[in-house]
Amino acid sequence: MRIEWQDHLHGFTVEWADEQRYVLSQGNMLYTTGSLAAPLELRALGAFPSPHWQQFVAKIRSAQRLLRFLYYNVMRLPDNGDLFVTFKNGAGIFRNGSFIPVSGFLRPSKFLRGACAMDRSGGIYMGEYASNPGRTPVLLYHLPPRSTCVEVVHEFAAGTVRHVHGVYYDPYENHIWCSTGDREKECQILKTADGFRTFDVAGKGDETWRAVSLVVTPDHVYYGMDAEFRQNYIFRIDKHSGRRESLGEVDGPVYYSRQLGKEILFGVSAEGCPSQVANRASLWAVQGDTISRILSIDKDAYPRHFMPGTFHFNLGPAREGGECFCYCNGLKGADQRTVGLFADA
Repeated sequence: MRIEWQDHLHGFTVEWADEQRYVLSQGNMLYTTGSLAAPLELRALGAFPSPHWQQFVAKIRSAQRLLRFLYYNVMRLPDNGDLFVTFKNGAGIFRNGSFIPVSGFLRPSKFLRGACAMDRSGGIYMGEYASNPGRTPVLLYHLPPRSTCVEVVHEFAAGTVRHVHGVYYDPYENHIWCSTGDREKECQILKTADGFRTFDVAGKGDETWRAVSLVVTPDHVYYGMDAEFRQNYIFRIDKHSGRRESLGEVDGPVYYSRQLGKEILFGVSAEGCPSQVANRASLWAVQGDTISRILSIDKDAYPRHFMPGTFHFNLGPAREGGECFCYCNGLKGADQRTVGLFADA
């Protein structure tokens, strides 16, 4: 794998990439381009509606991080090229230069990066992510194809989970996978074949089942633990037998991951939790049964209220040749920089 810093992308996040175009964000603005070569030639797609005071204050980088004034999900819909997006605690659709808010949510919620599942029909599943100290019921939503209003498809009973970490589509078996947390008994990974009317639990009950993101391949589901209090590992679940195996330990909790060519990438976050010896973010690659650390950067000086140190992978299928772009958030000397990762031929 080749790793190259993309200094001309400083301040921009590559949100989505496919064979036709890239979508980039800066604050609440979205742009598109056919090439990421310097100099960038960007066309504005529009802005997620936000209060004027937030737009003004968020020009200060520390305030932007404190407010979480950023996109978490940008996904191109299959029928007409519309973009489904989540920004802060809201969601909407960019269509032909206009913004359409998505309605039907029973309360505001954030949805973690890359944690919304788009099925083969273009429908989107997403689960509530909030602090939820009282452990009230937690909802899973579905946005039907070509709709702008979500519907509730499942409710986790009060006291059973803190929140949903992510929902992920399995295109090989037409299943949806879901991960929840945070306390030991709340940690679980489950899957459904019928839109959450029923589901099977792959595993639950302790922090070894605490995961944010999942990567689904034809035969396996991969994840990195998001544990606060115990050593973190990368696991692989056999989709047919249900057997889980550890591929090795990593140096902290994993938030985000994605596949690139023959490798699967995992981003360890710098959150300074008890399980993390050094407050440092790192990128790990898995190929076959081998895991290796390919990049490591210390957390910057800002406390966790200004966001942990994270690597944000772009969403969308890898373009021909294999590439992805990883935005650095809250990392020493690398905040708002992007590193390009290119698969070996």
